[in-house]
Parts: sequence; C-alpha cells; structure tokens
Amino acid sequence: RQIDGARSPIGMQMKAADAGPHKYATIVGVIADARQGMNDSVKPELLLNLDQMSPADDLYPILVGFHLDLVVRAQTAPESLIPAITRIVHDLNSGVGVNHAELMQTTLDDTMGSQTLAARLLSLFGLSALVIAAAGLYGLLAYQVTQQIRDFGVRLALGAQRNDLLWMVLRRAVVLLAIGGALGIAVSLAVSRLAASVLTGVDLHNILLVIEAVAAILAITCITASYLPARRAAQTNPIEALRHE
Repeated sequence: RQIDGARSPIGMQMKAADAGPHKYATIVGVIADARQGMNDSVKPELLLNLDQMSPADDLYPILVGFHLDLVVRAQTAPESLIPAITRIVHDLNSGVGVNHAELMQTTLDDTMGSQTLAARLLSLFGLSALVIAAAGLYGLLAYQVTQQIRDFGVRLALGAQRNDLLWMVLRRAVVLLAIGGALGIAVSLAVSRLAASVLTGVDLHNILLVIEAVAAILAITCITASYLPARRAAQTNPIEALRHE
C-alpha cells in the first residue's frame, strides 16, 4: 500500500547491522504511531525480527540481552493463561524465564495511576464547586426577589398583572444568565483546550458535554430561583405585600 502518497516500503531492505552476515533486514510491515509512555510524544521506532538475524550479527547480542515483553491476546480469562504461557516458554527455551506476568489493564492502571487520581480529585472538587455555585446562585436570586415583595405589592395595587411581574423577574434572570453563561463558557473553552493539549487521552468532545451539562444545571437553578419566589409574591394579597418587611 502507499504511505503518504509515496511508494510502499513493504519488501524493501534497510541496514540493521554494521557487521555480520545479515546487515540488512526486509521490511515486512508498517505499524501505527506508538508511545513508550502515556505522556511521551510519538518518536520514530523500529521493531526488528530476530528471525532475520543470527548470533554472528553485531546487533544480535544486544537485542537478546534486553528485557523482552510477550503480549498475548486471549478469548478467555487472561489470568488463567499465565501458567500455561510460562510452561510453553520454558519448553521452547529452558534458559528463558518469565519473571513477571500481569494483565494489560493492570499495566495501564499503574501507568496512569497519578493521572487517574488527579482526575478523580478534580471531578470531586468540580462537583463540590457546582453544588456550592448552584446553592449560592439560588440563595442570592431568591433573596433578591424576596426583597422586592413590597415593590410587587405596589405594582399589583396599581393594576399590574401577576404574569407581568413573573415575566419581569424572569427577564432579568435571563439577562444575568446570558451574561454570566457567556463569560463562563468562554473561559471554560479556553481552559478545556489547554487541558486537552496537555493531558493524554482527553477528548475535547467529552469536555464540551460536561460544560453544556454544567451550564444547563446553572441555568435551571437560575430560572427556578427567580420563578418560585416571584410566583409566591405575585399570588399574595397586595395589602399583605405592602406590609412586608
């Protein structure tokens, strides 16, 4: 196949050693970009097949002296295959020992342990901040509407309709919500793009969904905090509203 519009490298040869009978290795495949660590950048990487080399090649002793990883894909419970894999490796070469075997999920969890802990703590802090913001917003708007009960009584006594009072309160809440929501979303988008560029595996689409959910919760809180007190105040007797302190 073609790669980036160029000729396919499959079947070509490249120099793999400076000395020995197998100085050149045949390219048998091209793999996708890979990272050695979750936070590492993508770097050029070459996988050599020892079947194309011999102990006489100068690179062979170096390669076989490294710690080798064996990855097995299983259709059953993978942990049940560890004894069988260890036995097969020993049967193939008694001089090779399997000194550590673990599940790929365990490896990923260990690698991303610090990121996972930080993400959970940030989620907890974010949820706490959302609850505090919603409670504070509700209390502030409800108190502000309650302070206008006397004004509502004057308007009702002068012939204002109850629905007009409700719409007046909701309109002001919508204006405040629009201003605060626009500023909050703008700041959140800027921070989200920064987080997506720094953290590995963070999907900007998921962050946008969280921002939309938070904005919706705060919008519902704002409307509710304005509507319920205004509805109660609009249903009161004008005389009682005028006597309210």
